Amino acid sequence: MRGRFQMAFSVVFAVLMVTAAVGPAVAQSGSPGDRVSPRASDAVGTFGYDVPDEVVSYGAGANPGMFVSVESSEDLESLESWADASQERTVITRYNSSNTILLAAPMDHVGHTFDSVDRWLPGGEPTLMSLGYVTGLSFDLNVENAKPIRDLHSADSFTAPRGAWWAEATTSGEYNADPFAWSEDANQTELARVGELVGADDVSATGAGVDVAVIDSGVNFANGELFGNGTSGSDFRVADAHDFVENESTNLSFSRENLPDELEAVNDSNGHGSWVASSILNAESGIAPEADLMAYRALNADGQGETSDIRNAISRADREGADIIVMSLGSPVYSDAMANELRRALSADGNVTGAFVAVGNSYTTTRYVASPGDVDRVIGVSATNGANASEAKKAYFANTGPDTGVDGSGSGEHDTRGAQPDTAAPGMKITAPVADTDGNLKNRTLSGTSMAAPIAGGVGALLLDADSGLVGKPIEFHTRIVDSGAHTPNIGITESRGGMVNATRAINGWNNTDAPDRDLNPDTQGRDDANRILAGDIGMQMARISEWSGWIA
Repeated sequence: MRGRFQMAFSVVFAVLMVTAAVGPAVAQSGSPGDRVSPRASDAVGTFGYDVPDEVVSYGAGANPGMFVSVESSEDLESLESWADASQERTVITRYNSSNTILLAAPMDHVGHTFDSVDRWLPGGEPTLMSLGYVTGLSFDLNVENAKPIRDLHSADSFTAPRGAWWAEATTSGEYNADPFAWSEDANQTELARVGELVGADDVSATGAGVDVAVIDSGVNFANGELFGNGTSGSDFRVADAHDFVENESTNLSFSRENLPDELEAVNDSNGHGSWVASSILNAESGIAPEADLMAYRALNADGQGETSDIRNAISRADREGADIIVMSLGSPVYSDAMANELRRALSADGNVTGAFVAVGNSYTTTRYVASPGDVDRVIGVSATNGANASEAKKAYFANTGPDTGVDGSGSGEHDTRGAQPDTAAPGMKITAPVADTDGNLKNRTLSGTSMAAPIAGGVGALLLDADSGLVGKPIEFHTRIVDSGAHTPNIGITESRGGMVNATRAINGWNNTDAPDRDLNPDTQGRDDANRILAGDIGMQMARISEWSGWIA
């Protein structure tokens, strides 16, 4: 390995010299380029337009959808007037609370990100980016659930990440299959056992009085057996429900006698959202069996959705008083619109105390924390096998950190660079009772960070039940969840900052005042150091060299 490092040194040195000489491109302060999200900026370059495939298109012209933010309500009126001035542009949704409009328009109406190119359309009308009051622009993106892993891989399928040679040569770290949990390390684990692993069985809290919003593919109900008191016909613990995919609203009757029929609007033909909701709230084995469910369908039958629907679901959850939001979904592409809505809900202007988001299952490809699991104040959740914290390993598929990062705000205020999973929970071969669209119950076993996120969210509901003083204090809540995690000597800080989530420690307290004792074993510490090197600027250059050359592992 050392010899390989020396062989590559001349190439490395040349790259570093070029990088140092040229340096990163920096947009002039106040220029339109400063106000555009990175993905949108990539699409509107100097010489043409290249709209990413992930962008949602609207209307007969198949124009890309984009969220455009302005400074004030007066500017919002001006923006809407600009959009209405052309039949090729369409206002999709207006968000008065955040002075934002979702609109669809041809990219040549948007203009380039540089002031000097095309500030005016042929008819003398200003382009969108030449409007001085525009403060932000980002695309409406397609998002999907963190798809469960149907067939777990064995350790012999391990492949070191690109650039591993550089990280290993400059640290004591080594990338191999041993540190991770594979199919041979994952036994089928019932929710009751998961409750023991995360300390939920050792506390008296049940989640009573806590509203948990599940933003997913919908929820199937089973006549009170799951989301009542466990018996058929019992009162449903449902606080709110809405289908954002088809824009169908439930009208929860005052008497609740017709509740099962009214909840058909959020029926879940995919099954993903039903599993997520059950793992948190089912009356028999859910982590928080007495919490109230807010069921929001923002993903379709294929488990896919649009940023606009997810953003609307976050907004409604906040408006209707959700304490906890659980989102087992994401994208490798950063979304300004989704991130900003979560930040607002978790701010002094919002009502949400905690948001638990899956970090993604693409460690072998995109590798780093998926969005919006990388958003500040959000609790990004990784997955482990079903073992005690002292023996648990990171699921091989779970994304890691430090994130190579993007600046999603245009000002650097909300840079995702360095983001890493905040906590972890069992997420391999976890079995939960799930209802189908006809209300029939069956056990379903799934693997993924999609399974870990609701388990951690359930622990969050227990904490709010036990300590109501944390309600409305998202920063303190985030800190409590992370700092009270159980020690995981086999899982690095870059893989989970807070070890494994633990209800007993979160509620009853713990000895250390900072994050859990991270006295990592030497191999884990070495891998942590290698992860940091690999995610740094030089490490990314080395990964690119590996990809281009093909001769360095």
